[in-house]
Amino acid sequence: MSMLRILHGPPGTGKTWRAARDAVKLLEPGTADTELEARHQQLVAAGRIVWVTFHPSTTYEDFVEGYRPVVVDGQLVYQVRKGPFRKACDRVQGVRDEPLSAFIQPGDQLKDGAGRLRYTVASVDEGGVVVRSPGHGGAGDQHRFVDFYTLLQVHSAGLDPLALCLQINTAYLPATLGLDPATLPAAIQAEQQALGAAFATGHRRGRELRTAVAQLLQQSPTDINAANHKGAVMRTLLERGAFNGEVEPGPVVLVIDEINRADLSRVFGELITLLEPDKREGAEQARTVVLPASQERFSVPQDLHVVATMNTADRSLTSLDFAMRRRFEFVEVRPDPTLCPDVGGVAVGALLDRLNERIAALRSRDHCLGHAALLPDKLARRAERFGGDEVRAVAHVLRTRIVPLLLEYFHEDWRKVAAVLAPSAEPGWAPTQRLLVPAEPDAGLTRALDDDWGTELVGGFELAGWWDPTSDNFDKVRVVEVLNRIAGDV
Repeated sequence: MSMLRILHGPPGTGKTWRAARDAVKLLEPGTADTELEARHQQLVAAGRIVWVTFHPSTTYEDFVEGYRPVVVDGQLVYQVRKGPFRKACDRVQGVRDEPLSAFIQPGDQLKDGAGRLRYTVASVDEGGVVVRSPGHGGAGDQHRFVDFYTLLQVHSAGLDPLALCLQINTAYLPATLGLDPATLPAAIQAEQQALGAAFATGHRRGRELRTAVAQLLQQSPTDINAANHKGAVMRTLLERGAFNGEVEPGPVVLVIDEINRADLSRVFGELITLLEPDKREGAEQARTVVLPASQERFSVPQDLHVVATMNTADRSLTSLDFAMRRRFEFVEVRPDPTLCPDVGGVAVGALLDRLNERIAALRSRDHCLGHAALLPDKLARRAERFGGDEVRAVAHVLRTRIVPLLLEYFHEDWRKVAAVLAPSAEPGWAPTQRLLVPAEPDAGLTRALDDDWGTELVGGFELAGWWDPTSDNFDKVRVVEVLNRIAGDV
């Protein structure tokens, strides 16, 4: 069963880290936890894990396929280029990274099944080729498109190019086409009896075999009706080794970071239907579409998994349309204070838990603080800036990472930020011990307002200087005490 999963939660909870580990476990379930990171790097290098990051400008053309400007013989032309989604699907089917378009050029002369030079390549792009052939009865030249996707399907199915050139009333041996006689549909098996002695033993008529080939490729029989031009292109590519050196087919995990930052209905387009497991290639209700740029028939392979991450502080789950939400499973990734042990006497885990409790009450649980910046290894690296002082490192994270994020969460409302960072009020506890202290109001603003307004309405707050880790006045003992009071650990 293919996996469609979205990991969602506040920023800094390890969604991207977990997505990498989940991708490895989907491909190799028995991998030990200590080997996941190294194996992840190897699978990325092998093309079995593909990463892509969405942003507001991501389009269908970027993700699936679209026309892109390229320079050919000094001329700027537009060619179809595959996006990461198409490339990931190709990798599932064992398609090499080098496109088939690299093995055929405009002007190439192609032979038909009888060895006659009958076709000329008019143009080539990543999606396929246009071949030109003389018209019949004095008619002008005919131009036909051959999509590479069909040729890749033919090769992956082990079919001979002749399977694309079947004449309806000609007898063929199925084995010579790459078809297993034992697996032919029952209607075709019965054809021999209906024909009597018309064909030699084991032969089948082209009409019926064309139907079998179409079913195998999940196409209409009319798509391969006398497709001699497709067979000519296929033979040429085989002769030039275009299908040699293919990678081993197998499952691929497409990891989409920040999936909710893009307009998903525009990025996925018609593929949203094809993602469903029962609509994929080979399934009972398999569906194919004709891609708008390359005009190739396309379906999503069964072994393509999608793991995505979603920052709920940036946009909540309600922003996703129901078509997307019902196709993915959603796994919440919450802040984990247990990963943040005490550092320099500061109860970091309890501090994170208390801050998130207050944020959830004042804003929402989607806008909590992640544990990533407060992990021991990251605090240790940050402490190197301050001669190994871990308390300064914690204070630095608060001032440069957490306070700016809180201001964003509360839309520059310093009062709510002050409420989140307020130490527990106890008898004898001076308000000056707070991390945020009242700021002096602007003199010009005070003069412009009536005295009845009161300075508290225009003064606001500012960060107290005694816990500035870059200052010589940094009061380490006081910082530890105040932070632990905020955490309720005193």
